Amino acid sequence: MVESKTPSHKELCCKELSHEEPVHQTLGSKKEIRSQIRALRAELVKPEHAAEKAAMDEKIREAVLQLLHTLKAERSIPQTVYCYASFGGEVDTFGLMDALWKQGFSLALPRVTGNRMDFYLVEGRNDLVPGFRNIPEPAEHCKTVHCPSAVVITPGTAFTRAGDRMGYGGGFYDRFFSEEPEHRKVAVCYPFQIFSELPTEEHDRQMDDIITGEG
Repeated sequence: MVESKTPSHKELCCKELSHEEPVHQTLGSKKEIRSQIRALRAELVKPEHAAEKAAMDEKIREAVLQLLHTLKAERSIPQTVYCYASFGGEVDTFGLMDALWKQGFSLALPRVTGNRMDFYLVEGRNDLVPGFRNIPEPAEHCKTVHCPSAVVITPGTAFTRAGDRMGYGGGFYDRFFSEEPEHRKVAVCYPFQIFSELPTEEHDRQMDDIITGEG
């Protein structure tokens, strides 16, 4: 296994703001990669980086909305979008959800029970309560939803341009996509989460789209 060099947050920020290629060109272990990305996202949520994060979040949000409108015009997706409530240093999805509600989309978010993840219809932020690992999830009154071939906005730790995804280690999305493979899997992440290669396993599910806001 090739040793992975961990660049500093300052190096990454300079590269991303100048639209350079991803700096991660070598493999590390899953544990090393997760630790590296956690540290970078923890740095990004500090007050001094708030404007930078907000700008990246806005670019990603606009790119997702553009994709959804293109797919909707092609009549290739249903009106319901599966999303997730962002937590910590993840790409902000609350602004995206607000825009989707305003534009008439229905939203379904995940709730974890044991090792299973199911999606429930959420009509507004007030439908969210602290859940698994204190991550916001649909409240008990929300109704379960099954919408084949929906767009699923998907979080993760790291990705490749080829569509490989490394999650957080729980396997929830891999199991969900194994059971419902017809969904359009759309990953959202920051440019520093893109790697040239990732260690993958047979059960790992590839993404259909990787959106970083960088084109």
